[in-house]
Amino acid sequence: MSKTKQNKTIQQEEVLTLDDVNAVIEEQNVVTPTFVVTRSGLRVSDAEYPSEKDPSAISERDFWRRVATKSNDGTKVEIVQFDKKKHRVY
Repeated sequence: MSKTKQNKTIQQEEVLTLDDVNAVIEEQNVVTPTFVVTRSGLRVSDAEYPSEKDPSAISERDFWRRVATKSNDGTKVEIVQFDKKKHRVY
């Protein structure tokens, strides 16, 4: 007895072109800036905020300003744009 081969047909799905791939990569690279609260240039918490005018960011900044004025160390408390190297959380 001999076995007969059956041809399997595979339907090929749509293949992405180079333009499609570049469009997908550009969509993934869109980065929205986030903001953090710093005291004397050092990040004070893990929280990140979508804008400088976010009420949560402002309340945290005000809290740390009260702490800084009571300790009289002259540190500057501000809301700054997140920098990956300066504002790491360890």
